Amino acid sequence: MLSREDIAFMYLEQLPFESYPFQEEAILDGFSSEQGTLVCAPTGMGKTLIAEAGIYEAMKTGNRRENPDENGICVDFRYALCENALYDFSDNFVIRHQKNCA
Repeated sequence: MLSREDIAFMYLEQLPFESYPFQEEAILDGFSSEQGTLVCAPTGMGKTLIAEAGIYEAMKTGNRRENPDENGICVDFRYALCENALYDFSDNFVIRHQKNCA
């Protein structure tokens, strides 16, 4: 069975580009924490990539909830940014349900 740290490194290694140091630090911190990680960074800095790592872990471990609406949450105060995150996620994951960000 893979450790959470192994899965984090697998995720980082499969990226088609080099992540920013703060992204790698947040991902590794999130994978070593039982309570999660809060990431605050300006728009365009790559927070979606960090959220994607958590979804990647859930898919690799099968640690998903019965209700697809509980698998991952993206919160943003602007509809356009929420839509961007949805498109970013849909490039790599199957989106089963979409709730409006309004």
